Amino acid sequence: MNFISSRKELSKELMKCLIILHYLGLCHANISRFSALDEFIVQYRTIRNGASSIVGSTSDDPANMLRARKLGMLQEPVPISTPFPCNTSQSRSAERPNNVHHVRPGDIDVVGAIGDSLTAGTGVVATNVLQILIENRGLSWSIGGQGNWKEFFTLPNVLKEFNPALIGYAWGDALSTDKKSQFNVGENSAVSSDLPYMTRVLINRMKLDQRVDMEKHWKLVTIMIGANDMCSMMCNYKEPREALRLHREYLTIIFSKYKNSIEFK
Repeated sequence: MNFISSRKELSKELMKCLIILHYLGLCHANISRFSALDEFIVQYRTIRNGASSIVGSTSDDPANMLRARKLGMLQEPVPISTPFPCNTSQSRSAERPNNVHHVRPGDIDVVGAIGDSLTAGTGVVATNVLQILIENRGLSWSIGGQGNWKEFFTLPNVLKEFNPALIGYAWGDALSTDKKSQFNVGENSAVSSDLPYMTRVLINRMKLDQRVDMEKHWKLVTIMIGANDMCSMMCNYKEPREALRLHREYLTIIFSKYKNSIEFK
């Protein structure tokens, strides 16, 4: 009982630290051209690692997954005998297309994702408040590849039906720097000013991965950001529309980075 109590108390203290870092990050992003992640990422990950080790994995825990399913947090499993509803026999082009308008689902070789807690899969199967600290990246809608489409209907699990050799999807609970995260570089509480930082991380990670052909592989990168700008950052500006202007500006910056680093056709 004392052990459980001490774990709860420690987790509460870690959560307080995360809230403070989040607040500092929002203030920093408001006054600086650099991302808050550039300044606080080491401290942030140290605390997140500590919290994750205390709470433990949640999507790998059968008992917790059963609780989550009973609470309606997960889809009902599709029967094993049910076939994939789309025809996948001609999903990959005979020759690699050289124009995006000719790309078929099976032509996509690499997936990646940038974003906030929705991309990181924060607390997807949290059945208590402490489990909100866990990032269930393998279940993220845009980049999670844990299981298959019959268990978890995510974008990568659908694309895997068209191209089983798909690269980049996350396959379990992890922080963005863990191996299981793969090309999911989303960060909890991220805002638009963090886009350049996450873009650099993703491009460098792809370039260093020997499985990825930066020139020939077709890549699908999802970008989902802005909720924290609207819910938090907006309050720091005298004029709320400033948040929209900066959001547009940061998107323009990262599209330019992608264009200069990844083959566009």
